[in-house]
Amino acid sequence: MPRYILFLSILLWGALPAGAETFTFSAREKSLMDKIGAEILKVAYSRLGHDIQVRERPGTRALTESNSGHNDGVVMRLEKVMAKNRNLVKVNVPLWEFQVAVFAVKPIHNIQDWQDINARSVATYRGYKYVESKLTGPHRDLVSSFDIGMKMLAKGRFDLLVYGRLDGLESASRVKPTQLFCQSNIASFDEFHMVHHRHQYLVHDLEKQLAAMQQSGELAQIQKRVLNENIGAYSGLCE
Repeated sequence: MPRYILFLSILLWGALPAGAETFTFSAREKSLMDKIGAEILKVAYSRLGHDIQVRERPGTRALTESNSGHNDGVVMRLEKVMAKNRNLVKVNVPLWEFQVAVFAVKPIHNIQDWQDINARSVATYRGYKYVESKLTGPHRDLVSSFDIGMKMLAKGRFDLLVYGRLDGLESASRVKPTQLFCQSNIASFDEFHMVHHRHQYLVHDLEKQLAAMQQSGELAQIQKRVLNENIGAYSGLCE
């Protein structure tokens, strides 16, 4: 019997992928974007014979822990974070497109650029540094939370609310304003998966897997599934 058990153990061990590992990635706390990214990465890494786990952290801490090597990387971030986090290596297939969107309780007309936005009374989330820098008009407000801004918009406190598209849709799914319109062609930035440089050997194969998922439409299907699971009908509001 002991010989049989030993033989069976050897067979099972041989059936496992050679060099299989479990990688731990940092994600932003309560981030639907990172939830989408994590689902995509689970598929890509599994096809390379690996598993992943995700640890939610405040935004800056997520980067610090990953750049220091405490974690194996970040689920996804904008490319610009690499300037101050030089140990992170980008996997050059975007997992998500961060879109700047305009929300209103009335149909949105004649909004093509920041000049058009600044001609109206407008608010954004305090912490969106890029958007804050673009809001230069006389009627500008900063709100301390996404839901507070959405509630103020619903009450007519300002004409426009400028958020990341996904942040705005997620907030709308919680606040449920009676009427809401959205336009998302103001600006966009790609978000990329990044690994600590000690795992740079993974990048080439990950790019091949993610590019194939992108081309087949699988990546978009995962995005759509996670959005539907989390915000339902609001997921199609800005399309």
